[in-house]
Amino acid sequence: MKKLHAPFAFSSCAFVAALALLVAAAISPVGATTGRVWTSRESADYKDARIDHVAVSPEGRLSLAPAVERLAESPEPFLWCVARDSEGRLHAGGGNDGRVIRLGNGKADVVFDTPEVEVHAIAFDGSDRLYVGSSPDGRIYRVENGEGRVFFDPDATYIWALAFDGSGGLLVATGQPAGIFRVAPDGSSKLLLESREDHIRTLAPDGKGGFLAGSDGGGVIYTIDPDGKARVLFDSPEREISSLAVSGGQIFAAALTPVQKGNRGAARSDTRGNVTTVRVTAEGGSSDEDDSDNTPQETQGGRRQQPQERFTGSVYVISDEGYARRIWTSTERLPLALLPAPDAGVLVGTDGGRILALSHHGDASEVASVESEQVNALVGGADGVYAATSNLGAIFRVSEGHSREGTVVGGVRDAGFTSRWGAITWDGPAPAGTEVRFEVRTGDTEEPDATWADWSGPYREARGGVITSPPARFLQWRATLTTRSGDATPEIRAIHVHYMPENMPPVLESVEVLDPGIWLQSSGPVRGARGARGPSTSAPKRSTGPGMRSVQWTASDDNQDPLEAAVLFKAEDETVWRPLESGIEEGFFAWDSRAMPDGLYRLRVVASDAPGNPPGEGLSTFRESAAFEVDNTPPSITSIKAGAGSRSAVVSAVVSDSFSVIGEIAYSVDAGEWVIVLPEDGVADSTTEPIRFTTEDLGPGEHSIVIRATDRSGNTSAGKAVIRLD
Repeated sequence: MKKLHAPFAFSSCAFVAALALLVAAAISPVGATTGRVWTSRESADYKDARIDHVAVSPEGRLSLAPAVERLAESPEPFLWCVARDSEGRLHAGGGNDGRVIRLGNGKADVVFDTPEVEVHAIAFDGSDRLYVGSSPDGRIYRVENGEGRVFFDPDATYIWALAFDGSGGLLVATGQPAGIFRVAPDGSSKLLLESREDHIRTLAPDGKGGFLAGSDGGGVIYTIDPDGKARVLFDSPEREISSLAVSGGQIFAAALTPVQKGNRGAARSDTRGNVTTVRVTAEGGSSDEDDSDNTPQETQGGRRQQPQERFTGSVYVISDEGYARRIWTSTERLPLALLPAPDAGVLVGTDGGRILALSHHGDASEVASVESEQVNALVGGADGVYAATSNLGAIFRVSEGHSREGTVVGGVRDAGFTSRWGAITWDGPAPAGTEVRFEVRTGDTEEPDATWADWSGPYREARGGVITSPPARFLQWRATLTTRSGDATPEIRAIHVHYMPENMPPVLESVEVLDPGIWLQSSGPVRGARGARGPSTSAPKRSTGPGMRSVQWTASDDNQDPLEAAVLFKAEDETVWRPLESGIEEGFFAWDSRAMPDGLYRLRVVASDAPGNPPGEGLSTFRESAAFEVDNTPPSITSIKAGAGSRSAVVSAVVSDSFSVIGEIAYSVDAGEWVIVLPEDGVADSTTEPIRFTTEDLGPGEHSIVIRATDRSGNTSAGKAVIRLD
């Protein structure tokens, strides 16, 4: 074993000076040297942001969103469907009064009022005649010159979708019972599909002269070929197929299923693809409200969305052969309407008034939001995309040009401690005529309130402006993007906020002195035999050695600063702490206690974050161990007497220790096995124990009897008696 330094031979002058610096640093309110930075670069970084008139790409880039305009508010609170006549005029059907409106001159005029409460489907034929499907009495009206007559009256409760095929036949999707009819111009009909589902909820052309249909009940997707033959394309694990579209030769299907139902469509909380959940509000809207609740607000016309249920929404891509991939899933946004997009993806109308752009890979970004709770129908036009909405019933237009101004209010950032603020910088181009500016506010409550400082700034230099807000724990930034024309937009690709948390002292959770003889050694670099100098991430090696003692501790630092420790000791009857070692980077220390007089001692471990801070600015803390014994003196065995019995030996002795209680006494005859001996009073509980024992039968001749005694600290001694038996 290597020779260990005795603690009393260690010069303590330098150590005491260093310790004085540690104690002084412990009351110094200074910060850590390592600056930190919050970076927003991914789309997920904006999930808690409030966003108006700004779009976030799947890659996390911010730019001005398409301009959103509310064209007209409907007298109906719910608009379920939308269609264009040959002149491009928009018509929409809704409830609760079962009326059809026409958009013109910035207002919505009622063009037909059904006797029922809901209109979920409208369509125009080649002669510009309007067909209206009403519920819950399941009739179809044909409207000419403002007059409506019953055109088709199936034995069904709901009319969910209408679409004309290439030969002028009207396809009708019904619910309760679920079916698809083809109605000729003269009103005669043929049942193409009689389904065991509850409803056929949606129809969409397949781009090949046929149609796609989606059900509610088991989430089945059907194909109807040009000859009217129906077959199942995909039996999904969802409850309802809410919308279908064909884009870029691929079939997209929007689906809904309850979260709390244990059916085939058990909800999934994961999201496939890159999904952005941000908000772009139409002119006059407010983004300060929390619209995260995806529980439908109203049950209309037999819809399966019940207020007590939470739903999961999914979008699938399906091949002509029925191979399906779930490309996107969300419990926050329910897909209600699909519209083919020019890039071979789709636009998705959702609850919360959102319109998403979704690629066939599942990458999604929100391009617009409106002042309504549900976007139920989408239709394209030469000057943009039109959305029919509910709760507020209205028609909105999303144009190709950019909004003139948009804002992003980032989520509240928590530094963990009071912090000083550095610069705010951002990356991204700002073409001529565009600008990006930031403002910052800080406070000490998790949610901004009246105690927060006012917004500071604006900061206009992307390369950095020092934040002038007062030190605090929490920070929030606000970005404003502007353009003088709708043709150009600035772009933010990353945002960086630099800060310096207030330095906090380390925390020592525990200090434990191990049993005598245990020697902890580093599994990494070792400096001498007194303990490890270099840090190691693995557990220390454990061995034993005479006189060795070990202490281990658990320390942490909320600033994540690197730590070092010093170990001091003192006897219980002393007042001065003396150093054992300093600069310890491991969480343990071992030393040879044989140079310490026997007695009762305590250790003090001082943990410091000085390695992670400028000179003189580190903080420290200490914790003391429980009292422990140091006993390196073995027991003595005296007054050994051995007498002969008939065929055995009778032995007596006195075992004593100067400090520790006697632990174990044993004897061995002629180097045989050890036999435990109890003190005369039957209990080893004091520093002096008389013993008396009789050996087993011995043969004639000389015998050596060895007595071994061990104290509670593990020190061992031996004594011997020799006896001759005749």
